[in-house]
Amino acid sequence: MTEKTQEPHVEDDDDELDGKLNYKPPPQKTLQELQELDKDDESLAKYKKSLLGDGPVVVDPTAPNVVVTRLTLVCDSAPGPITMDLTGDLEALKKETFVLKEGVEYRVKIHFRVNRDIVSGLKYVQHTYRTGVKVDKATFMVGSYGPRPEEYEFLTPIEEAPKGTASTTEKPVLLNNIEDAEAFVSGAEVAVIGFFQEPQSPEAEQFRLAAGQIPEVPFGLSSSAAVLSHYGASANTVALFRTVDNDRRDLDMNNRDVDAKKLTRFVRMNELRLVTEYNPVTAIGVMQSSLEFNLLLITDKMSPKHPERMRKFRAAAELYKGKILFVLLDTNLKSNERVVSYFQLKKSQLPALAVFHTPDDEHDVLTLDEISIERVQDFCNRFLQRMQKKEDKSEEKPLNEEL
Repeated sequence: MTEKTQEPHVEDDDDELDGKLNYKPPPQKTLQELQELDKDDESLAKYKKSLLGDGPVVVDPTAPNVVVTRLTLVCDSAPGPITMDLTGDLEALKKETFVLKEGVEYRVKIHFRVNRDIVSGLKYVQHTYRTGVKVDKATFMVGSYGPRPEEYEFLTPIEEAPKGTASTTEKPVLLNNIEDAEAFVSGAEVAVIGFFQEPQSPEAEQFRLAAGQIPEVPFGLSSSAAVLSHYGASANTVALFRTVDNDRRDLDMNNRDVDAKKLTRFVRMNELRLVTEYNPVTAIGVMQSSLEFNLLLITDKMSPKHPERMRKFRAAAELYKGKILFVLLDTNLKSNERVVSYFQLKKSQLPALAVFHTPDDEHDVLTLDEISIERVQDFCNRFLQRMQKKEDKSEEKPLNEEL
């Protein structure tokens, strides 16, 4: 979750901690009791009215005090918000499905009503599942609210849809035919397939161990001769597929030195995504990418503005997929100091964008107060046009010499 630092996070064992402290809160007063206190104090009465309202909305003691009426899924990359009405047929609602692309950022807006008494310490708990397997749980404090006829709204922090599948050491996804394999590869930013004629071979066992160590990357296994032939893969080969540059990297498992540890490192080095975070491991994959242009966002990941910067940077990356490799460089990492100094940037000049042409090391830098999709586009387009003019001139020169 990209905004956890901005929210009062509630750990799972809060109730247990309260018990250990042996704290006993005083009995909770009803709304009527609170309104009766110091009712002769006119200024206090007005203040309490502004906080508590005129009184209960629903007097029936059997009615629920808090009622959630709607959930709205808010995603900038979607055509519009998706609202789920919880006051209607819930069984029918359960059968409706909404597809989120992996890695996209979204929020949930909760619409709820408080009917009778003040509610305090209201929590929001979200369980995230992928293919039926729970992959995440988030708990956040919503706050305290008094009863009123109007609905309240609570907007959750930015969440990121899970990436990859939940892998285990026993069971990567079995790919028995070409159609399944193609769907598996196209369904993720990064996907790994192990091609083994003998699924129980020692090499395949090391593959399973590596799959368990990288749960966020989907691993598939195929022993189908048709699938091996379709991908031109020899037996005991591991192939990593990535969509950001439409590239593939192979690792020969026939080498006895290749084990789960080295396979894990191979994946970590080469798992380039729509936006790849630069570090000593991913640096190798970045430099070996077939894309000749890299765009770096040089910024402080600890900044409260980082989630919004990343949202806009990712949106811009979608526009240049297959042309420019978008890279996040965190200035908090000591290993990244050399990169920052290469572009002759000081911390006071950050955040900044740096575009780099790998064949000739030509680059350009743009310091900015805040990032926007339009500024990223303008910066990239100007650099691409400049490099195109340079290439055109280099092609004209030999032609003129021949004439």
